[in-house]
Amino acid sequence: MDKESLYGLFKCIALALFAEKQLKAGDGMINIVIPSLVFACVIALQFFLSFFHKMRKWIGITDLAAAAVCLFFNPTVLILLFVVFITEVTDLYAEDTSFYWITACAGGIAAFIAEVDGGTLFEMILVYAVLYFSRSCIAHLIQCRETMEAQRAQIKRLEEKLQDNRQYMKTLQDTAALEERNRLAARLHDKVGHGISGSIIMLEASMLILDQDKEKAKEGISRAVAHLRDGVDDIRAALREERPVIQKLGMHEIKKLLEEFQINHDRKARLTVCGNVEMIDPEVLSCIYDNTKESLTNLLKHSDATIFELRISRKNKVTAVEYKDNGTKKVRQKELMKGLGIQAMEERTIKAGGRFFLNDRDYGFMITNIFIDH
Repeated sequence: MDKESLYGLFKCIALALFAEKQLKAGDGMINIVIPSLVFACVIALQFFLSFFHKMRKWIGITDLAAAAVCLFFNPTVLILLFVVFITEVTDLYAEDTSFYWITACAGGIAAFIAEVDGGTLFEMILVYAVLYFSRSCIAHLIQCRETMEAQRAQIKRLEEKLQDNRQYMKTLQDTAALEERNRLAARLHDKVGHGISGSIIMLEASMLILDQDKEKAKEGISRAVAHLRDGVDDIRAALREERPVIQKLGMHEIKKLLEEFQINHDRKARLTVCGNVEMIDPEVLSCIYDNTKESLTNLLKHSDATIFELRISRKNKVTAVEYKDNGTKKVRQKELMKGLGIQAMEERTIKAGGRFFLNDRDYGFMITNIFIDH
């Protein structure tokens, strides 16, 4: 229940008490029905206005008008309705510190003007007490609801961060696995290299005894050739199986950089990959990594952006890279070229054989690099 519903309920109760008192007093039906219909229409109108936040100020206006009608029509019998109307309008516009003083003073003045009896005064005090208590309970419930919503939002952010951490750990594991495979491939290469060296020694020994014992030399040469052939096959199979693709390792480094940024700085960092990026030259991948790092540094220093996007696409022999954010600050091209390290990015791109484009945008920034294989 909200405050509008609370006051609406008390208005209906006060209106019902008014009708009951008038019936017991033997007053005419016209003097009962007409005020009841008028105030019922007011209560219905206020209930309708409570659904529209921008129109809630009209609830206060109708409260003031209804309270005035209560005073001028018959304050003695309508004093309870007056109390509810004046309490609601005070609640709409007054601070909590002054709310109780204003409503108590207004009720006391109204009771003095209406010259209410002891029973009606007791009813007024009871209405005030229940209203104050109910209002306090509702305020506490609203505060608890807002606290719960804030906690839900915080839990959602923590769950997203936990998911980012899990993804980051997976990337670290994949990178470590690739590096381990690379190291193992190197070891296999060295091992087979020793075998090749042994085969060379065997061939040299066979050449030395070639004149004295041709059959033994021929046998040694055959064994060396077979050994070399097996060694070459082994090294090729081992390298195909164990050695990671350099481009794949480079893409993992870029992905790890974005995930580290997202976790450490609580901003989104998105990577979109299209096409056969495994064919990108390692030098170009190194340039993309350095330019991404520079862009993230610039975002932290100079932008209010919350989302950074890196898009890498490759089609045929063309690689296109876009760096952009969702900053709301207007960016001037001259300022970018001067102070945001854009020149370093341009020089790095040109050195890697690419072209550098600084796109004009009203807000944020967007940089495009184009690399064409030769």
